[in-house]
Amino acid sequence: MTLTTHYTVADVGEEDGGAITLAGTATPATAADIYTLYRSVPIQRTSNYATAGDFKAATVNREFQRLFMIAQEIRRDIDRALTLLPSDDSTTPVQLPAKSSRAGKVLGFDEDGAAIVSTYDLADIEGSAQAAASAAAAAASAAEAASYVSQSVETFAAGVDYTKNTTAELTLVAAVSEAAVIVTFDGVTQHHNTYSISGTTLTFDAAIPADSVEVTYGTRSTSIAAGMVSGLATVATSGSYNDLDDKPTTGGAWEFVSGADITAVTNIDITGLAAGYDYLVSVQGCIPATDSVTLEARFSQDNGSTFLATSGDYADNQDNVDSISATGTVGNETTEGCWIDIVLLHPNNSGSVKAVYFVGCYGFNNGTTIEPLPGGRLKANTNAVNALRLFWNGGGFQATGKIYVFRRKLS
Repeated sequence: MTLTTHYTVADVGEEDGGAITLAGTATPATAADIYTLYRSVPIQRTSNYATAGDFKAATVNREFQRLFMIAQEIRRDIDRALTLLPSDDSTTPVQLPAKSSRAGKVLGFDEDGAAIVSTYDLADIEGSAQAAASAAAAAASAAEAASYVSQSVETFAAGVDYTKNTTAELTLVAAVSEAAVIVTFDGVTQHHNTYSISGTTLTFDAAIPADSVEVTYGTRSTSIAAGMVSGLATVATSGSYNDLDDKPTTGGAWEFVSGADITAVTNIDITGLAAGYDYLVSVQGCIPATDSVTLEARFSQDNGSTFLATSGDYADNQDNVDSISATGTVGNETTEGCWIDIVLLHPNNSGSVKAVYFVGCYGFNNGTTIEPLPGGRLKANTNAVNALRLFWNGGGFQATGKIYVFRRKLS
């Protein structure tokens, strides 16, 4: 702000203080504005003593007061400046490089602590910050899809993988797209316009000035891309699959609905079976908590509130079993397990037969023996079914293996 243009000062030198008034052309002050007042005494001589002239105390004291005010202001400015510690070597050069050398650059310090100009342009660093911010935003928006992305990080060291200030090209392990790559020099993200990628060759527009280079890239797995469609079911910690009827339809072939690791639970309940679909439940590597038990299944007509468990509810080749059984002795060793695909034929359709058939295998004798596991059952009545329970006829599940649910539209 400029005196008389932006503000005026009244009563200068008064012991009781003066007043500062904003001029009419200045923007009116608000409660959030901060105005800083500080003293600035011109460094110049204001008195001159004549030879053999009077040496008056008032004149000398006034001159000394002026000198001390100037010294106080110099001390104030030094205290607010960057300075060296008293213990630092006094020979360490701290002068800034020439204006032409530091233009558009970033200041840094060398191994001796002397001020130098960085090899990185200010525009590149700002671009890197923007690229990092964009990458962070992209990572946040893709958080739900993180499990479907395979990420690789390659690190290159100067003197081992390339020659610093000489090499301008690196070879990656795999061919990647330039759009899916983040490159850093000594931890600083590089702007994408400073390099190009052709196959596995990463080429920079200048020799690499850094001691280390890190290249991060990732690709999305197309084999499970269907799992990224909105509306997928969630899996509760109790082992229940919820809201399967909210899964978008594609019709025709089997479509993936949901999947999860098997936890240490007694029952795995699959609820929300929608009308007009067949379902496939794929159990992979599940192990019971106790020996010599069979994997069984039951239907529910009230979405899992109760499950049919009365003799005569189901029919098999003996026409008298009370559950749908995937029969087979399954050990509880870590090298053993049960692999089985269970198919439900139009369960949530009133008036149609509710059938289940399964095919798979189980291992025993510490995994040295594999036995086939085929079978099938019918529900005794034709009431609609909208949930399925899997359980062992003794004990529960170990926290191992996986379970996946698929479905296909009937028409």
